[in-house]
Amino acid sequence: MTASLLTLDVKGAFDSVLPGRLIRRLREQGWPTNLVLWIASFATGRSVQIRLDGEIGPSTDIACGNPRNRFGYADNTANLAISTSLTTNCEALSDLLQEALNWGAAESITFAPDKYELLHFSQHKADQDPTCTPLVKARSITISENTKRLYLRWLGILFDKKLTFKWHVRETASKALTVANTLRSLGNTVRGAVSACVLYKAYYGAETWWPGRTQPGPSQISNRVGEHLEKLTKVILTGARAVLPVFRTTPKPVLYRESGFSPPEIELDRIALLATVRLRRLDPYHLLRRRAEQIASNSRQTSRFARRTLALPNSEQINPLQYAPWHPREPRGNAQAQIGAPMGRTKEQAAANFMAFQRTIPSSDIVIFSDGSRLADGRAGGGYIRLQAHHQFLHSSLLYGHGKEVFNAEAEAALAGAQAAIAYPTAQFATNLWICLDNLEVVIRLLSPSTGSSQEIFESFRTLAAAWPLRKRLPHIKSGSIQIRWVPGHAKIPENEAADLAAKEGAASIPPAPHKSLYASLKRYAKTQSLSAAQSQWQKVAPQSYQDLEITTSPKRPGKLQLNRLDLGRIIAARTGHGDFADYHERFNHDDAYLLCRCKAQKASLHFFFCYIAKRRAPRLPGPPSEVISFLLGTAKGTRKLASWLAETRFFEGICPRQPLLST
Repeated sequence: MTASLLTLDVKGAFDSVLPGRLIRRLREQGWPTNLVLWIASFATGRSVQIRLDGEIGPSTDIACGNPRNRFGYADNTANLAISTSLTTNCEALSDLLQEALNWGAAESITFAPDKYELLHFSQHKADQDPTCTPLVKARSITISENTKRLYLRWLGILFDKKLTFKWHVRETASKALTVANTLRSLGNTVRGAVSACVLYKAYYGAETWWPGRTQPGPSQISNRVGEHLEKLTKVILTGARAVLPVFRTTPKPVLYRESGFSPPEIELDRIALLATVRLRRLDPYHLLRRRAEQIASNSRQTSRFARRTLALPNSEQINPLQYAPWHPREPRGNAQAQIGAPMGRTKEQAAANFMAFQRTIPSSDIVIFSDGSRLADGRAGGGYIRLQAHHQFLHSSLLYGHGKEVFNAEAEAALAGAQAAIAYPTAQFATNLWICLDNLEVVIRLLSPSTGSSQEIFESFRTLAAAWPLRKRLPHIKSGSIQIRWVPGHAKIPENEAADLAAKEGAASIPPAPHKSLYASLKRYAKTQSLSAAQSQWQKVAPQSYQDLEITTSPKRPGKLQLNRLDLGRIIAARTGHGDFADYHERFNHDDAYLLCRCKAQKASLHFFFCYIAKRRAPRLPGPPSEVISFLLGTAKGTRKLASWLAETRFFEGICPRQPLLST
C-alpha cells in the first residue's frame, strides 16, 4: 500500500473572517445566544497597542474581514489518499483539490499557492525519488513533491517520506538546545524555565512521532530511534546544567536525578502513554475515538496507534460534550456553603458544627453515611450505613477491586447508599434523604453536571435525586429532596467512623472479576509507569557515593532545588565528589588548585563534618558519623539543616575557601 498527503492553507484565513457571515452561521448551527453575542463583540471594533520596555505605542484598529469581498473561514487542511499506487492517490487528491478550489470560489476564499505541499509514502524504491513521483493537478495548478526539502511540515510536525521523523527531531532538538544554552549562560535558572522553554520545544509532537525504543512482543525489534535519543539527551543534559550549579564532569545520572528531569526515553514513553489515556476522554464524534473503539472491538495490533490503544486496560469512556462549557453551573462558593464545607474552619470546629446540625435533622428523615477506601495493593472498596429514627438499619461493605481511586469509590458508595435508601420500605415515612461523606470534591459534584471520572456514577446519582420526590410515600409526607452534606473525616464522628470501617472491610474482601477501570485510575497508571521506570533506571545507574548515602529514590521535583544556588552546588559536590576537593584536582591535574583547608587537612567531600575549626564555631548534629552524614547529604530535611549549618559557620567562605584568604 502507498499513501499520499496533500496540505492546503487558506490565504489570510484569520484576517478574512466576515463577522456578519460568521455570526449568521453560528446562529444557524444553534449556538447559545450569549456566546454568539460575545463572539460578535470580539470580532468587531478591535484595536491593538504594542508595549515594549514599558512604553505603549499608539492604538491601531484591526480590520476583521474584507469589506469588498465575501469570505468564509478556513485554516490548514490535509488530505490523505491511500491505495496500491501513487498514481491512483494523485488522481484522488486532484479531485479533492478541485472540490476545494470550487468551494473556495463559491465562498470567495483563496488558497495560498506557496503553501501547497505534497508528500508520498511508499516502501517501493522507485517511489523514493521526488523528481519521478506523480503530480496533483487541478485547473492551472500543479503540485509536486519538493525536490530540495525531504519533508512536509503540517501543524508543526515534519513528516518525511519514510516516517522516521529524523528531520523533525533534528529541528526541534536544535531549537531547544539553543534555548538551553542561552538559559545556561544566564545562570541562576529555575527548573520551571527549562521545563517551559526547553522541554516543551524538544518534545513537541512526541505523541505523533515517538514509537518507543522497540516494538512490543517477545522479539523486541528495534525502532531505530537511537539518533533521536542522542539529540534529545544532549538537550536535556544542557537544560539540567542550566538548573544545577555543578562541575562539567558531574555524571549524567546525577544530572537527571538532581534536576528532576527524566531521561528522554522515559519522558517520551510518558507523553505517549498520557496521550493514549486522553483518548478515553474524547467526544463521541472525534475521529480518534472512533478509531480507538474499532481497534478495541477487533483487538488487532496493526499499527502503532493500535498497540498503544490496546496496551491500556479497559476503562470508562467520558463524554466531555455531555454538558457544554456554558451550561449553567452553581458557583463553587455557593455549593460549599450549602454542603457545610470547612471554609476556613478547623477540623474540630467543623466536627462540632456538623454534630450540632445532625441533631436538627428530623428523626423520620433517612441519613446515609458513606465512605471509600483504597488499599496499598490497589483494591478499592466502599461502605455505607443507614440511619432513621436515630437507629442504624443498614450496614453494607462494597468491593470494587482494582481500577478505582478513593474518589471513585466514594462516589459509588454514595450512590449505592442512596439506591438502598430509596428502595427501603421506610422511605415512605421520610421527607428528605441526607447523604453525608467526607470527600469534599465528591460532595460538591454529586448533584452537579460531570464531565470527569465516574461520569456515569454522577449521572446516575442525579437521576436518582430527581426520582426521590416521586417515590411512594404516605399522604401527609412532603416530597422532599436528596440533600448532600460534608462531614469532617477522622474527627471521631461515630457514624462516619462506622462508614469508614465498612469501606475498609469492603476493600479487603476477595477481589471480584475484572471490570472497567475508571479514568482517574488510568491517569494514576500512566503516572505510576513513568515513576517506576525512572526509579528502576536510577537503581541501575546510581553512583556508588549515592548508594553509600542511601539515596535510593529519583523524585520528579527534588526538594533541595529550593536551596540557594551556592548551597545546592556544594551539596551536590559533596554527594558526587566532583568539586573543590584535593583528589578531584589531582585526578584532573589542576596545577593551580588550592588543596588545603585552614585546619591544614586536605579538602575532601566530607571534610566539613570533621574539620575541627568548623566544630568549634557551631556544633554539628550528634550521633555516629555514618548516620549523621547520610541524614545531612541523603535527605531533603538534612540538606536544609546542612545549608543552615554551613551558613552559620561560614565554612566555605572563611574556613575552607576555594582560594587562600588574603592576610590582613
